[in-house]
Amino acid sequence: MPSDDPASTPSPVATATRVPAAITVGVCVMRKKCEKLRPLLAEMTSGGDMTVVVFEQQSILEDAVSDWPVVDVLVAFYSKGFPLAKVGEYVRLREPFCFNAIGPMSELLDRRAIYSRLQQIGVAVPKHVVYDHLGGGEGLVLREDYLEVSGVRINKPFVEKPASAEDHNIHIYYPPSVGGGSKRLFRKVGDCSSAFYPDVSEIRRDGAYIYEEFLPTEGADLKVYTVGPKYAYAEARKSPTLDGRVVRDASGKEVRFPVLLTAHEKDVARRISLAFGQMVNGFDILRAHGASYVCDVNGWSFVKSSSAYYQDAAAVLRRMARRAISGEDSPFLGAHMGPPHMGSPPSLGGSGDRLPANLFSRTEPAEQGCARAAAATRPPELRALVAVVRHGDRTPKQKLKMRVRNAKLLRCFEAHGVGRGCAEAKLKTPVQLQEVLDLVEVLLAESDAKLAPGSENSSESEADGVPLGKLRQLQLVLRRGRRAHAQAVSSA
Repeated sequence: MPSDDPASTPSPVATATRVPAAITVGVCVMRKKCEKLRPLLAEMTSGGDMTVVVFEQQSILEDAVSDWPVVDVLVAFYSKGFPLAKVGEYVRLREPFCFNAIGPMSELLDRRAIYSRLQQIGVAVPKHVVYDHLGGGEGLVLREDYLEVSGVRINKPFVEKPASAEDHNIHIYYPPSVGGGSKRLFRKVGDCSSAFYPDVSEIRRDGAYIYEEFLPTEGADLKVYTVGPKYAYAEARKSPTLDGRVVRDASGKEVRFPVLLTAHEKDVARRISLAFGQMVNGFDILRAHGASYVCDVNGWSFVKSSSAYYQDAAAVLRRMARRAISGEDSPFLGAHMGPPHMGSPPSLGGSGDRLPANLFSRTEPAEQGCARAAAATRPPELRALVAVVRHGDRTPKQKLKMRVRNAKLLRCFEAHGVGRGCAEAKLKTPVQLQEVLDLVEVLLAESDAKLAPGSENSSESEADGVPLGKLRQLQLVLRRGRRAHAQAVSSA
């Protein structure tokens, strides 16, 4: 049984200072999840105004809630084996401030309930139907290229999702017009996230499923992470519906890219955070047909490889906790700081809650830290974004390469190049190009004069060391250029 004394309870965060903690943060999660919270907890307690108490997994599962530690703030979220109802009983008993409300977590375990709540708050979801194959329901019509439930038709390709949000085995069924078959999406196994089955087109009939239209997203999914209703961070990743291969970087982590959210998507993030009562939350967006659709809400989720995100999230959560417990901002945040700017990736300096990395040191007294926080300048603000954009359509280069030994051409090259101290000659002005055209026409005329009556020069013949075919090409191009220049001058 854990002690009520925070000092005797193991904490994942080791602090060098002995600053009295004003707020006790309890961590009530399964042991496997606790390890992943270390970076966030380290940031939250770095100011010295908070301390962490970890609820032991054995105590969570076996002890009465009355024997659990008493804390001011509770970090709790569902994972496999987590006693959600028991934690709800503890919250009702001790009334700690919860970053994520316990009651709505059961709603996040059912995809049908998630879609229903999203529609209630005006958030767009993919067109879908729900059918329980074991519930004796009626109204299911299944054809080669579509599925229909109670008069609502979903054409193939469509997505089949288990009603249970804990089941990540999602199938996609394709119409016969593209060869049929199905693709199975699953939790990443090594570098694989999906597999195609060309001979399997039958839907599953072992439970309740959501059938929704497949939305083309140009190969990318958006993962959005919120910390309260005013902060959201988004990343894009390669969609598992493409080829099922996971793209990883040199360190073995899945490649993701920060994405700026639209104003509408920021509002969606705010609505979801408030509607589900989950301050730390994640959800998935599909961008298709010029709109954004939410296809999943995950509950407690956070960016796994961004130190800047952890700094932002910790600052926001400290503020929430301080306001909830004492009605004031944390002295380690600085009252002058405004709300965070949603949608700006931390790497771009988009959060107004970010603190300088050296604002506090572990050996610095709290009073000095507060003084430095008050004297800190305003947080960085993104004023402009400069981009160099090049179009994707390229005009083929119009080049003509030829080796020459003709003395007249070589003298022209020397006059415009070597004679001026240059290793190459660039002739661009109309006068210079006319000079080259005159020279080419002289060479062609001399070549024609040498021919016997009635014979013709072939393109492979040479005029004093210059291929005739290439000379004629050069003559044609220069004449066209001369005409275009003359027309431009006359119309000016």
